[in-house]
Amino acid sequence: MNERILAGRYRFIDAVGGRSDLFHAQDESLDRKVAVMRLAENVTPETRPTWEAEIAKAAGLHEPHLLSIYDVVVEEPNLYLITEDLDGTILARWMRERGPLTPERAVDLLNQLLGAVAAAERAGIQALTIAPTSVLITKDGFLKMIGYGPLLGGLEQGRSQVELIHASGVLLYEMLTGEPYSDFLPTQQVVSDVRNSLSRTKGTENLWLPEHLLLIVERILAKSVRGPYTSVQELYKEIKGIAQSMSTPVLSRVESRQTAKGKAQPEAAAAAEPTGGAGNSQALGRVKDSVKDSVKSVKDMAQGTLQKKVAQVKKAEAAKKMAEETMKPKRRPMIYVAAIVAVLIVTVGIWWTLGSDSSTATTGAGQAEQGRTIKMPNLLNKTEEQAIQILGENGYPTDRIQWVYRSADDPVTKGKVYRQSADPNTEVNTADMVVLTVNSDQSPTPGGPGAGTVQTSPNSNQQSTPTPTGTVPDLTNLTQAAAEQALLQAGYRYSFTIEGNGTPSGTVSQQSPAGGTQLEAGGRVTFTVSQ
Repeated sequence: MNERILAGRYRFIDAVGGRSDLFHAQDESLDRKVAVMRLAENVTPETRPTWEAEIAKAAGLHEPHLLSIYDVVVEEPNLYLITEDLDGTILARWMRERGPLTPERAVDLLNQLLGAVAAAERAGIQALTIAPTSVLITKDGFLKMIGYGPLLGGLEQGRSQVELIHASGVLLYEMLTGEPYSDFLPTQQVVSDVRNSLSRTKGTENLWLPEHLLLIVERILAKSVRGPYTSVQELYKEIKGIAQSMSTPVLSRVESRQTAKGKAQPEAAAAAEPTGGAGNSQALGRVKDSVKDSVKSVKDMAQGTLQKKVAQVKKAEAAKKMAEETMKPKRRPMIYVAAIVAVLIVTVGIWWTLGSDSSTATTGAGQAEQGRTIKMPNLLNKTEEQAIQILGENGYPTDRIQWVYRSADDPVTKGKVYRQSADPNTEVNTADMVVLTVNSDQSPTPGGPGAGTVQTSPNSNQQSTPTPTGTVPDLTNLTQAAAEQALLQAGYRYSFTIEGNGTPSGTVSQQSPAGGTQLEAGGRVTFTVSQ
């Protein structure tokens, strides 16, 4: 490989991460290191003009957080991109090594990433994606987006605004909690995870920041009264404003202006001082007195203005209160009479209903469908069987239990519940789904710590009927989300890991058991997603 030279100037050195389409190289003409990426085989003479237009857009960008494209080389039947050569770590691995990030660091990284996406959008690049596997963190902590436009190799279509915003929220959740995100997590648990993680953050200089980030996560991944973001640009504008507020506090700017103003007054006085002995002293005294009077006048003026503002606010509040009192409808005696009659009618109706056997049966069926309110028992450090038994004793149906299996480095909770979506002693409805997270005592294969296993059906040990057998779907080259959906529709549990290999980024490279294998419903299928 060392002997291969592309276009007479790019000498290949070695492959990047064992891949067959990305190489380290040396630019002999400019004596610098570069990276050479061979584009996908779907680059044909018919599609080449479209590719070249996308490459031209990307090459014209000068955004510091986007991987720079230097050159394009056509060597039939292949097309090669020449880019800058970076030394760093994929964001997915970088986050796994550090765990939860501080709120300030999470905002900084998301601000860099969204700035790069916004710049690419303004340049007209359509193929954009946000994923931990398409972002690189250099050794000095600088973020570089390495998957956009032609760099995606045509293997991945551009994401819509909704998908890009959702991916940003997923990334923010994983940076703040240090846990993998799943679209099957209830929104209540997502918000609870972020709130608990932010409450454990120590040394946050910006005390307002955790609550602000929680509101952003709710707006992206959960229901919010503010409604969802309409575009990446809107989300980026808010994140950018937060980042600027962290780096330049308002109080510091005001103090700096006051300090500059205070320094300017003595300098002006010194410039106005005349030459001469006693005259100098007298003139200097007059200048100082004048400065003091001016400062006092400014303070008095500011205090008077503040008092006027306070008076205006109080006056406005009084007017508002008066208007509200005026708008309130006057209560009349007939309203009370009507209320008493309505209460009597309802009371008689309830009595009549309870006195009828058929009505009682109908009411009981309606309550069964709607569920009833109970206090959630404490299921922490309980086995699956114990948790099911406790919930059953409290009248909670086992078919409303959703199991989540995650490996955690805690020997005390091995094989036991270490997280529940509803806190103990809180009121829940038996018609709602309760999510129990178990510290799996079996390492998924392939994989290890950090692999997520999700089971959306009740515990298999509680089934009284024989488990049907089905066919395992083929997951090869599917995205992670598509693979999860296929397995859930087929009735299987699953585990996945993210590893570097030669397959396209973000797609399934291998699975066990293989596609087409007969496997009982509720069985576990493991797969690997390329990094």
